[in-house]
Amino acid sequence: MDDKTKAFVIHAYKDGASARQIAAQMKGIYGRETIRKELRKAGVGMRGRSAQYKHPDALTYSESQDFAEFLGCLYGDGHVSKNTNPSSGLYDCKLVFSANEEDLVTRACAISQNLFGFKPRVIVKPGYNILKFRRSFAKHVASIGYPVGKKSVLNPHLPNLSNRAMKIAFLRGFLNAEASINQTISVQQSVRQEPPQEIIARLKQRGKLTFLRTQPCYFISWKKSKGLLERHMRSSNILAGVQSLLTELEIPSTIYPVRVYIGKNDIVSIHYELQISPKAIKRAHALGLISCVKKVAKLHTLLRQ
Repeated sequence: MDDKTKAFVIHAYKDGASARQIAAQMKGIYGRETIRKELRKAGVGMRGRSAQYKHPDALTYSESQDFAEFLGCLYGDGHVSKNTNPSSGLYDCKLVFSANEEDLVTRACAISQNLFGFKPRVIVKPGYNILKFRRSFAKHVASIGYPVGKKSVLNPHLPNLSNRAMKIAFLRGFLNAEASINQTISVQQSVRQEPPQEIIARLKQRGKLTFLRTQPCYFISWKKSKGLLERHMRSSNILAGVQSLLTELEIPSTIYPVRVYIGKNDIVSIHYELQISPKAIKRAHALGLISCVKKVAKLHTLLRQ
């Protein structure tokens, strides 16, 4: 393939044409696979089935830290789902940040560009930003073990992180996405429960009927639910994993149930909270476990008190 043809192929692909469409425009002189090979040799970021992404084992030491931070964000406020058409084999991957967390949006886009060769599409909604990743990348993330579906239902364990730097980076991504800063650093996760129907009925008696988006639901404080769910409850594997990582870094924390939620079709969840010891805030800050601008500002206020 001569230089003029290569330039045409690259320009057409970057303009949105597929390898199939380019091959058709070239009257079959070059097949789709030849076109894909030339695009890869030119360093062009591939789309769809042609996209190829590095396996985590192939990342450099520095890249593995960025990848761990990205995974932390995904485990905090991300979601991977299988396409509703079961025969399509397609996946979707989204990451959500608050509207005033533009720095986290920029950071996630930069990691995606540097490691995966593309920037996610940013969809601006009232109050938050949605980062939508390529479906080929969503499939790649699923193939290396990221949970597909609702984390509250799956209750997954954290991925294996091979060194201290990756563990710190993962915590930074997770806490940037999920942590609240009040009197200390805390983070909540919900876990689906499956208590007997008679327990659900008794929980409703102790709660107050509320409506969310016209849907009836119940919130019951853990204190009021005490004695009903202890024999049936599942703890949060995500928070347990985060606590384990914090312990390795000599940062003490506690995990406790906050409330019970009963939603549509009597689906029951327990909301758990992990709280870092107030005495460990200084160490958490020194290790760079939070980099989000608005949250760091709150940390500085706490440290001055």
